[in-house]
Amino acid sequence: MKAKWSCRRTPGIAGACLIAAVVLLACAASVRAGGVLRSSLDRPDRAPPSFLTFGPSFGDTRGEGGLRPGFSGALVMSPAAGAEIFPPLYDLNLGLVLHGEYRSVAQDRDLIAAGLVARRYFSDVRREAPARAAFVGLGLDIAQISYPGVAAADSASQATSSGELRNYSGVLECGWELRPSPRALVVALVRWRRFVDSGFDYSGWSCHLQAGFPLPW
Repeated sequence: MKAKWSCRRTPGIAGACLIAAVVLLACAASVRAGGVLRSSLDRPDRAPPSFLTFGPSFGDTRGEGGLRPGFSGALVMSPAAGAEIFPPLYDLNLGLVLHGEYRSVAQDRDLIAAGLVARRYFSDVRREAPARAAFVGLGLDIAQISYPGVAAADSASQATSSGELRNYSGVLECGWELRPSPRALVVALVRWRRFVDSGFDYSGWSCHLQAGFPLPW
């Protein structure tokens, strides 16, 4: 087998893209009010700092069975910080999360993924963040599943080389952000990942516990 890149659409990815399109349309509709960016009038003069978080994870993958460990990290931007990139995020109380993760999914098979998540909070975190805030998130990753090579059993059989499957992966998440102090952030979340490629389904769920500190910018 040869390593390859696949961009074929799957039902899960199509659904995630449709939801993302609806969110973007809602953002576009809220951009202007009275000819100016509404969120630019409401945002604090200085956005809260972004947090860099790391921590362990574990999860299960469809068709493989069994919990397997891993780790993950993220750059968590509040609605005010994210609005520096896309202003309507502040009006919608949406944070931006750049995240990545690594996890074993089966014997000699690993998952590596990185992408962007829009995180919708159930508490108002646009100015002074509360001590605890629940959230749901929707995102799109680029994910890779590695697979091992197979040695030839005898002279009549054919050996295959190791490689990987790469594709877009839709993610849904929910959890809590906890702030024991202004300079500490703890994130506990559950994430569902949709990954289908070349007839292989590596979709599954994972649990993540991350702790982090604010970046100095």
